[in-house]
Amino acid sequence: MGLLKIGLLKIDSKEAIIYQFISKKQDDIAYHHEGNWLLLKKEKMNSIRHNQIDEHHYFEKVIKGVKTFKVLIMATHGKGHANEGAKFEAHLYKHHKNMRNIFFGYITTDNHKTENQLLAEADAFLEKLDLKIKEKI
Repeated sequence: MGLLKIGLLKIDSKEAIIYQFISKKQDDIAYHHEGNWLLLKKEKMNSIRHNQIDEHHYFEKVIKGVKTFKVLIMATHGKGHANEGAKFEAHLYKHHKNMRNIFFGYITTDNHKTENQLLAEADAFLEKLDLKIKEKI
């Protein structure tokens, strides 16, 4: 069995950070027990105005960074219109319908969480998702 590409996207209105889980077991889907997260890319929101056109371009850049994943977990904060993750998910569903099935859920964050805390929470989230992911492949 091949390696399942798993991504973590931490997104807010200023920056998107994309991680990929790298398994130490290349032939097993028990990936979360032995592996590490690798920082792949940081994408900045380039506009001070933050209007819909700028947001569309920002999201498209982020999509280029996550399109090869089979599983995507999003880390975001805020509620409703202030939640950039929810806006990104809506954009993905509207403009990239073929990618709908990669999204597996959210990790709630705040701006004070360290990178290590975020990645540990992502590991715990993967363990909970293990059965859903196995069903998918």
